[in-house]
Amino acid sequence: PTVAAAFDEAVLWLANHKDVSVITGDCGFMFWFVERVRKIASKKCISLSPLMQLPGMAAACGPKDKILVLTANGNSLNPMRDLIKRQCGVDSQDTKFIFVGCEHVPYFGEEVANGSKVNEGKAEPGIVQLTEEMVRKYPNTRMILFECTELPPYSDAVREATRLPVMDAITNCDFFMQAFLDNGKFGLNGWYEEWDGVQEEYVMGQNLDEGQKLQCIWCVKTDVHQFLM
Repeated sequence: PTVAAAFDEAVLWLANHKDVSVITGDCGFMFWFVERVRKIASKKCISLSPLMQLPGMAAACGPKDKILVLTANGNSLNPMRDLIKRQCGVDSQDTKFIFVGCEHVPYFGEEVANGSKVNEGKAEPGIVQLTEEMVRKYPNTRMILFECTELPPYSDAVREATRLPVMDAITNCDFFMQAFLDNGKFGLNGWYEEWDGVQEEYVMGQNLDEGQKLQCIWCVKTDVHQFLM
């Protein structure tokens, strides 16, 4: 209940913020909360997981084509089947979708499972190798989706190795961002205020009170005060 209340409070803050257009998440398994978020932020676009790109990907593929979906752990997505069908309109058990877990990839699977830091340089060859093996096994693979938000660092390497489109948490956000931005090449121009390039200073946890910081794992492990001095 405590976690749920904090989650709802965060979503409500985003829902009431005039500068928020889309709500997403930094973990694919936030998809479990998508229906909860929709109820609170009913006037915002919600795309909590890269999985929400599946309908468009499926529409772009032929009846016999395959879509390869890489996730941190292959078994973890099974319980989501009904939720994926309700929210995305696709059946994850359809033979079109090939779900593959990365739990046995060296320098990646165990680290993600334990919540420890992943050495991207060491993990990349294993991610690429696994993807190439699956593409060879399923030669009708036309697109690839990285469900896990820890996989985007390897998207370019997989694109280069397979020459296939790779969708991930970044392309999920880009889809919405590009839809809001001005197209300077044609059409009405001058209506959109350009970003000045100055990033607002923010340290994770700075908006939390002392009690909330004690509930934040990152804040407890890291002395957040040293960054606020």
